[in-house]
Amino acid sequence: MNLRYELDRLNNPSTVIIVGRGHSGTRLITQLLSKNGVFLGNTNDSYDMVPADHMYDAAKEFGLCVEYVPPLQWHIKNMPPTESYMRYLYEYLYPLLGHDGMVGWKLPETIFSLPWIISIFPNAKYLYWSKNPMHIMSRWHISDNLNSWGVQCDCLDPIEMRASSILYQLRMMNSYKPKHYFDVDAEFFVKSHNHAVEWISGFIGKQLSSLNNIDADRAHRPSACNTLVDEFVR
Repeated sequence: MNLRYELDRLNNPSTVIIVGRGHSGTRLITQLLSKNGVFLGNTNDSYDMVPADHMYDAAKEFGLCVEYVPPLQWHIKNMPPTESYMRYLYEYLYPLLGHDGMVGWKLPETIFSLPWIISIFPNAKYLYWSKNPMHIMSRWHISDNLNSWGVQCDCLDPIEMRASSILYQLRMMNSYKPKHYFDVDAEFFVKSHNHAVEWISGFIGKQLSSLNNIDADRAHRPSACNTLVDEFVR
C-alpha cells in the first residue's frame, strides 16, 4: 500500500486540522465544527478524535528528529517522515479517508509532530488555537513530561516539566506555519464569539453557526504556580 498516496486524499482545503495544547479550550473549536457538520471521526467528551494510540506512537516517532540543547532549547532535524510514522498516521486518520465533505481532527499531541503533519498535508486548513499559558499552568496534562514523548528535557520538578512542555509546544507552533493557517485566541473566541465564528467561517470557506452556550469558566484564572511559566515563556 502506498501510504503517502492514501494520506494525500486529505491533502486539500476541505481538511481542517486543529492545533493546540491540551486543556487550552480546544474542545470549543471542535464543538463548533462538529455542530456545523464537519466530520471529526469518533470523538470523546473533549472532542478529541479517538482512539489516539496511533497518533501517540507517531508523536514519539517524531521524537527521533529532536535534539535537546540545554537549557530548554531544542533543534529539529530536517528529516522526511519515516515509514513507521506514515503507518501510524494512516491508522489514526483512517476513519476520515474517503469521507465526503469537510473533515478534520483535533488531538493535542498533533503538535509533537507538527513539521511532518504540515509536510504531508500542505494544502489543508489549520486552526492554530492558543491560550495564555498562565491560564493553563495549574492543570496536569498527559503532554507535561516531554521525555515520555521522545523529546529530551532535564526538568524534574512537575511544575517545571509542565512549563517546559508548554514552552516547547509554543515554540513548535510559532516556528512551523503551514500555507493556510488561522490564529484563534481562546479568550477572544469566548468573549467575542460571534466575531470569531465569522472570521473562522471565512477562513475555512464554510458558514458556521455560533455555539448556543460558551463555557466562560474555560478561561481559567491564573494561580500562584503560574508565575513560573511566565518566566519560561516571556
